[in-house]
Amino acid sequence: MAYIQPTPSYEYSDVFIVPNHSTVTSRKQVNTEVLLESPNSDLSLSIAVPVISANMDTVTGPKMAIALWEAGAIGALHRFNSISEAVEEFLEVQRAQANCFVSLGVNSNWQERASALYEAGARFFIVDIAHGHSSMMENTVKWLRSRFGRDIFIVAGNIGTSWAVDSMKDWKVDAVKVGIGGGKVCLTKNVTGVVTPMFSTVLECSQRASKWGIPVIADGGAREYGDVAKAIGAGATAVMSGYFFAGCPESPCVGGTTEKGEVIYRGMASSEAAVKVRSVDTLPTPEGESIFVSKKPSAKEVVELLKGGLQSAYSYVGATSTHEFRENITFGIRGR
Repeated sequence: MAYIQPTPSYEYSDVFIVPNHSTVTSRKQVNTEVLLESPNSDLSLSIAVPVISANMDTVTGPKMAIALWEAGAIGALHRFNSISEAVEEFLEVQRAQANCFVSLGVNSNWQERASALYEAGARFFIVDIAHGHSSMMENTVKWLRSRFGRDIFIVAGNIGTSWAVDSMKDWKVDAVKVGIGGGKVCLTKNVTGVVTPMFSTVLECSQRASKWGIPVIADGGAREYGDVAKAIGAGATAVMSGYFFAGCPESPCVGGTTEKGEVIYRGMASSEAAVKVRSVDTLPTPEGESIFVSKKPSAKEVVELLKGGLQSAYSYVGATSTHEFRENITFGIRGR
């Protein structure tokens, strides 16, 4: 029998942050640093600006990862390449004395890819599939934890429900990536009817994850810089975005540039991306699309803008840290 959730769910655009009394006299007083840590790993990661570039082939290559690390954020290298290419891209980041996430799927040669990246020095892994609350994710995470123990940090996703967080906790995941169908170039909601409105998803998953000491990464749905503040205020430790960084000069320029100076930004479930890891005969119904986006400022400039927006948001509610921001914040719901 079909079931309807009793309470409404909200996107970022449905809510707003209510201003509060503030003693903050300068944005320079505000510290946006966050810590990714978990009871399941000996590793942790401090990020000055809680933003992660999405592991998409038109967003994050070595240049982007290096630029973000230097700017105080972090990048996630994609998995739509060969194992040797993935290792070389990671090593390029390492040679620049930068840190980054590396990505795995759950099909084909993922164990070989994981082992090769680990041998190259990678320790921060993202297991990245469309529906993370699945037996395929469970088997992959359990293998990784068994193989590498506490010497790696595992981010797993994507999920869209609080009860999926409980499963991730049982599987000994270190951080969960939440959000289904919210990305700018994601068509999951159109093709399948499945979507989890981002603000409510982040809020509910973060409340559950805090019980287990597991950080949440809000992935997708952020269209404005203020959406990052809403996600952090709702409990996310960091926000992953492809849209903010697609078109930056450091992003991989897949397909070249148009006469208008636009570049391709595509979902990793699009046909154009999927054909890189599948034969044409086995391509599923696309759940992503390719669009053109205008060229953006440098990744460093984008990170500075995101940081400035966060600092201002913190100051509006009288907070100088992420902890204070979450303690002080009140959200309002826009009228329909």
